[in-house]
Amino acid sequence: MISKSSKVIFALSTVFAASSAMASGYGVKLQNAWTQGMANAGSGVMDDPLAIYANPAAMIQNNTHQVSGSLTGVFGVTKFSGKNQLNESGTSRNAAKKVAVPSFGVVANAHERLKLGMMVHAPFGLKFNYGNNSITKAHSTRAEMRAMNLTPSLALKLVDWLSVGTGLQLQYTTVELARKVTISPLGLPGTLYSRVNGNNWSMGWMAGIFAQITKAWKVGLSYKSKMDCNITGQGEIGTLTGILVDNFAAKAKVYFPAITTLSTSYDLTSKLTAYVDVIYTHWNIVKNITVTSFTNTNGTAQDVIPLRWKNSWFYSVGGNYKINDSWSVRAGYAFDNAPSRDATRVASIPDCDKHWVAVGATYSVGPKMSMTLSYGHEFFKKGKINLTDPVKGTLNGRVKNHVDLIAAQFNYKF
Repeated sequence: MISKSSKVIFALSTVFAASSAMASGYGVKLQNAWTQGMANAGSGVMDDPLAIYANPAAMIQNNTHQVSGSLTGVFGVTKFSGKNQLNESGTSRNAAKKVAVPSFGVVANAHERLKLGMMVHAPFGLKFNYGNNSITKAHSTRAEMRAMNLTPSLALKLVDWLSVGTGLQLQYTTVELARKVTISPLGLPGTLYSRVNGNNWSMGWMAGIFAQITKAWKVGLSYKSKMDCNITGQGEIGTLTGILVDNFAAKAKVYFPAITTLSTSYDLTSKLTAYVDVIYTHWNIVKNITVTSFTNTNGTAQDVIPLRWKNSWFYSVGGNYKINDSWSVRAGYAFDNAPSRDATRVASIPDCDKHWVAVGATYSVGPKMSMTLSYGHEFFKKGKINLTDPVKGTLNGRVKNHVDLIAAQFNYKF
């Protein structure tokens, strides 16, 4: 017979992994294939519906209606090397899963001084699967988060050179997590698995300014508010032979940070334009996560998980060269500072500092339609993992990542 307290402890540790997965550096900067060709440089000064999230004021540049869509394929490699509480050592299989990140946007030219827009995209997300036999199994075998964000927005021109914009963020987030652990020290029979999933809505706002300083120089500044989401869901605990041991309800509050973006472009010549982005993400909102679980046998437990994330900077620079009326090409570089610390990094989200290099090209089919392709590669610094938990035990080692990004986009004006 499995005790009520043991089931509550096991449920808590399951949700802990899911919460940690969502509370690390999980931001996604893959909304726009055009700017991806410059490692996201210039994200807040583009006259593109897919720039609404970066800076809603920038859509004032549109003098027609416009629709745009983008799809980014993410091909990553994530491997953990080290040992666990059972003194098992080795290197995990590739835990990064291939994913496609879509985005869609539209701008309506309501008036010369008023533009209305909407964007649907994924600003946060992750997908890792280490496998049931990985040395990380007690901490994580699978972790996935999906976020869909809707941004109804407007831009208003105050004077000829200065515009403001504002909008809402309506975000739906889902989380899934699985792991397995041998917990015979607690008197439980052998190796058990656990699965948990949950979802909910959250809401925030965003605002920005766009300035046409000179004919050649554009500047954009925007702010996206922090959000929090009360994730609620269900989980189950069972044996590897398929016997259900218990199911439970669980909840945890997840924090999405405020983001400040400074973006600029300058026409160096009639054909060559330089772009720069500086992004400050306020990750220090994530100090800890309180997790509560409820089993069917009326057991309740609460735990406070320390995370101690730090605020992070993102810098990117790029250039676009217009070959002729049909073709333009671009390239860029970025450095992305991770919010996690060596002492609190988790296997579910093995984020580390990274360098991003990218190239792209656009073909314009007349004045109304264009198509863009881009490619990028992200080089990650190796990250230390040094975890200790009374139920899941220790996990010590390093994680190694790299990612390839292939993106396509279309724009149509009417």
